[in-house]
Amino acid sequence: MQQPVVKTLIVPETATLRDAMLSFNESGLGVTLICDEQGHLGGLATEGDVRRALLDGHGLISPLIPHANSEPIVGNTAMSREELVALLSEKVHFLPVLDEHGILQDILLYDKRSLIPVASPTIGERELRYVTDAVLSGWVSSRGKYIGKFEEQFAAFSGTPYAVAVSNGTEALHLALTALGIGPGDEVIVPALTFVATANAVKYCNAHPVFVDVEQTSWNIDADLVEAAITPRTRAIIPVHLYGQPCRIDRILEIAEKYDLWVIEDAAEALGAEFTGRRVGSFGHMGCFSFYGNKIITTGEGGAVITHDASLDEKLRILRDHGMSKTRRYWHDIIGYNCRMTNIQAAIGVAQLERADQIYAAKKRLSDWYENNLRSDKLIKPPGWPQSTPVCWIFTMMLNPSNVELNRDDLLNKLTSLGVDSRPVFFPIPAMPPYFETDWMARYPITRQISAHGFSLPSYVELSEKDLQRVVKNVLSLLE
Repeated sequence: MQQPVVKTLIVPETATLRDAMLSFNESGLGVTLICDEQGHLGGLATEGDVRRALLDGHGLISPLIPHANSEPIVGNTAMSREELVALLSEKVHFLPVLDEHGILQDILLYDKRSLIPVASPTIGERELRYVTDAVLSGWVSSRGKYIGKFEEQFAAFSGTPYAVAVSNGTEALHLALTALGIGPGDEVIVPALTFVATANAVKYCNAHPVFVDVEQTSWNIDADLVEAAITPRTRAIIPVHLYGQPCRIDRILEIAEKYDLWVIEDAAEALGAEFTGRRVGSFGHMGCFSFYGNKIITTGEGGAVITHDASLDEKLRILRDHGMSKTRRYWHDIIGYNCRMTNIQAAIGVAQLERADQIYAAKKRLSDWYENNLRSDKLIKPPGWPQSTPVCWIFTMMLNPSNVELNRDDLLNKLTSLGVDSRPVFFPIPAMPPYFETDWMARYPITRQISAHGFSLPSYVELSEKDLQRVVKNVLSLLE
């Protein structure tokens, strides 16, 4: 019993109600444990127990033991952490941990106010083993065996012959545009509702992003509005598969072929999602991905560009590495960039891909749980297209706009106060200063609606069923 927190919780068998109150004050936890001189647990008393005793007329010097729980739920040191945590609940806040002799060793606490995060990476023993191997090899920067291995595995996973690993998802978009020669005076069509990096990458090339509203069906770019946005300066379309929902990529490709335009898929949030049985990112001339810490598969930071075109693959690799010649070292034919992935990052990525099935199964479990339990006419989830198979990046839905008494931001603030993290849907890009359009509210009504009412809930792989229940319970109670 060397733990300081445990010591402040302990009172002797001769303790009074006053002694218990002093223990509560010292630990700040509202619980005290009654132990004999050897440390054997004799009971557990809470502030509620003491308060009831005082209200019943017992004085401060009354013995504590008659008012304590003499048979509290306990754990033992032979149990695993998972087994111990499983004993905790909203009813069992304090779990004394005893050794084989019944002597108190520690205590676990259940804090119903602890924050359940929206996202958290799942990093395990395999990732640690591969990273250690990369470090011990001495190849910790942008060369090493894991770079090529990750690119090969990711290309196979995505259904393309080529994959180029880069430093992040934004640079994946930037390199893709640069490889196509997009530059000053060119226009690139992008959805009005997406993370701002999609538009920023266009600006990096000194080109102009042209925004198009999204559809109610999938929250993705409205293919029926794309054609009207095309001008003689249009060079490319960047459809985004937002929040794991595939867009109508078939229609986008038809339009692009008609007008001889490039298609770069932004699949940063939809790794593994499918349209007509084919994984997104593999339809366009190039597909771009992010492996940021909150993504389905992570490398910490990182990204990739996939393609079926060998010449584009070669251009991407040269641009990624300072524009250096492949045949003449330190000779640079073009201006390139330094946006290479490190061997350490790739090592994590290889491990993640090797257990992708496990990750997707866990994501499917929590997505199904939300859909089966968050049933309310006050909530709307995008139905998607019949020929598409979405993935759960972050489970996202919106408040029914017809319920005018509900305010999304109030709901999210209240969830935070209850220990549930959440996120609002992205702001409309044309509403923000770098891309501001005075008439954006009229031009992008669906984007405006989804942005005002949409929100995301905790969706990480290791989210327990107990915490899922807590999230759902709090959301539904606040809706009422």
